[in-house]
Amino acid sequence: DAAGHLSALRRLESGAAPGADLPLADGEGRSLVLHPLMPTTAEPAALAGLFTHATALLEAVRAHPGKAEVWFLTRGNAPVNGSPLASACWGYGRVAVNEFADIDLRLVDVAPSLDADTAAGRLAALLLAAPEERELVIGDGPVSAVRTTTGTTAREQVTPDGEPTTTMARLEA
Repeated sequence: DAAGHLSALRRLESGAAPGADLPLADGEGRSLVLHPLMPTTAEPAALAGLFTHATALLEAVRAHPGKAEVWFLTRGNAPVNGSPLASACWGYGRVAVNEFADIDLRLVDVAPSLDADTAAGRLAALLLAAPEERELVIGDGPVSAVRTTTGTTAREQVTPDGEPTTTMARLEA
């Protein structure tokens, strides 16, 4: 239930590691765990703590026999043009999606231009009708998916040391 999830998240935020008491459904039930990846400071220790807690949460979900969806939330245009702090959190989430492939883990970035009520309403609608996509952006327009694709042609770029390099990856939102 929601109160149990909030209690588990408060234990995480207070520094307590999640354990077997994480309130997840058994059998056919569906549990939903929302976890903000939004530190209030860019201090390395704060980021390390946030990522450690998020990893502990994922380990607890993995150890539980029930089904759960875990949604990591960022706010700050993280996937494409985000702040360094939001982008670091999004990067952690992308790694977690790969490392915890057995968990239904999704990333959602909420545009900072949205007020809290609008953001909450759009997030609730997304949770009720979740698409198959794992990386989503709630912006001023419709919800969009983030995909990394291979470009059709290489473009030349210059590295910080002045050496040219070609790249083929392109990030689209």
